[in-house]
Amino acid sequence: MTQPAEHGYRNFLSLDAIIAEARAVADTEGLEAVSMRVLAKRLSCTPRALYRHVTDKDEVLELLADRALADVPAPRAEVPWPTALAEFFTAMRARLVASPSVAQIVAQQPVAGPEFRRHAERLVGLLLDAGFQPDVAVEAVVALAQFTLGASMPGTGQRLHDTYRARQPDLASDARPALSHVTRHFAAGDADARFGAALRRLIRAYEETAPS
Repeated sequence: MTQPAEHGYRNFLSLDAIIAEARAVADTEGLEAVSMRVLAKRLSCTPRALYRHVTDKDEVLELLADRALADVPAPRAEVPWPTALAEFFTAMRARLVASPSVAQIVAQQPVAGPEFRRHAERLVGLLLDAGFQPDVAVEAVVALAQFTLGASMPGTGQRLHDTYRARQPDLASDARPALSHVTRHFAAGDADARFGAALRRLIRAYEETAPS
């Protein structure tokens, strides 16, 4: 089998091309399908050519996830910090739900690229400007990010909500008294509204401890 010719790869191969191809594979075939060999084949180059731009697959995936975060609008400075945080994490969840592979990457490995740092700088800065101590500012941002990621993973969104709704009669007749008592609440509203309500509650908890 003829190997892809490496001559001329400098004319087309770039970090942007590698990340774009990795994202295309992840979105269509799943995260597990992404490999250096697969990317090299799709880009008509040798794996060695890829290593001139990235260290390994983990770096490719981190860059993929980090660049996806660029699509999330930065927290606004001209609104109260609780509003800015609610807007940001709502937009972040929407981005992760739209790209399950990105949510999986963020859940499975560290992502600390330039876009991640840009958002973290703005988020923490908003809380420091509001008078929070550094440890509490970091705690709040990490807690809200972890909650948002968990609510963005495949199986936690509207499909799960619809499953609860479809199985409501079975749950209502369940012998477990607490579960049967609250069954209707599992099916009420929708996944986005439930996330928004819980997010606001979490932010409000920090708001109540904000320096006066």
